[in-house]
Amino acid sequence: MSEDRKQVIISGQQAQRDNTTSMTVAAYQKANPGASVSYRKYSDPGLAHNVDVIAVGTAYPGLTIGPVADPSYLALAAPMRQVAAFGDVECVIEQSVATPAGSPVPDNAYATMCQRTGPDLTVQVFGGSFQGSADQQTMVALTNDAWTAAGG
Repeated sequence: MSEDRKQVIISGQQAQRDNTTSMTVAAYQKANPGASVSYRKYSDPGLAHNVDVIAVGTAYPGLTIGPVADPSYLALAAPMRQVAAFGDVECVIEQSVATPAGSPVPDNAYATMCQRTGPDLTVQVFGGSFQGSADQQTMVALTNDAWTAAGG
């Protein structure tokens, strides 16, 4: 690939990142008038795990998702989506496969979003590749680290 072609690709990727940043900041500022907002995207060195981190200078309510289904009514061992608390961090946990009631729930649920909030700061971390309880704890740790870095 020529150097000119590489530059075109890199410039296009940077333009898309800048567009995502401005659109994300604008949406959060619209929802939180007057609050400061910051957005960053991070990846591990192998690009296996990517997260989007949004910090907003205001408190948010606790996480909720709806509708909230009763897994026993659906004959499931665990809800397909739920909010789980890990200390000060709440995460949306999504099962990768439905597990019938009475069966052991495999350790393959995804932490898709985690949030930590306080009186003047909320940090949200979005990631789609954090599967299993160890990766869930990684998302919690990333959320706590982002909270601390943002001044929480």
